[in-house]
Amino acid sequence: MAVPWYRSDADVFNLFKDCIQVCMALTETPELKVDACPECQFTSCLCANEAKTFEWNMTATRLDNTVSEEFPLMLPADVLEGSDQATFSVIGYQHQLLYKNDDGSYSAFGKSDNQGNTWLTVFVARSFGQASSYIYISQDHVHNALLWLQKHQLPSGCFRSVGKLFNNDLKGGVDDMISLTAYITVALVALHLEKNDTMLDNALH
Repeated sequence: MAVPWYRSDADVFNLFKDCIQVCMALTETPELKVDACPECQFTSCLCANEAKTFEWNMTATRLDNTVSEEFPLMLPADVLEGSDQATFSVIGYQHQLLYKNDDGSYSAFGKSDNQGNTWLTVFVARSFGQASSYIYISQDHVHNALLWLQKHQLPSGCFRSVGKLFNNDLKGGVDDMISLTAYITVALVALHLEKNDTMLDNALH
């Protein structure tokens, strides 16, 4: 019988203004053994709003019979209504930052990609703008994404599509410059940019 193999991930986010040093360690259990990984790094310096994913490979040393049971999520009586949803929103916000590039754009594999993707970057910028009404989101992330998009706006006001996008559902079945420009323009309006904003004004004309 093949020995079950698992991978465990831990996403660490620094929401402080100062840089911090993070040292991660995974405790073994009688059921799981942490495999040696000499090339893996488990200590990292994270500055403000930075994130890093730590990974461990593990091997099951013992298989026990397990029983699953569904149970309701019980929250304290004094929890503010809707705060449980906000918690999950914060997790989604922090997770999305893993796909941010240094130039403010976003891509399917983050910094592993050669460049950001236009469709994904405007989608994230609009999502962050909408979510900022409910949770704290650094406006620098939205601002940097818009600056990156502006660099890919042509003199005609249209936007050039760059980067790879593996989930074509985001495009709604279209992939032409006019549709992309319309998608970005709607997002810019939703972000409540000033009427005299150069990028929005050029897109509307």
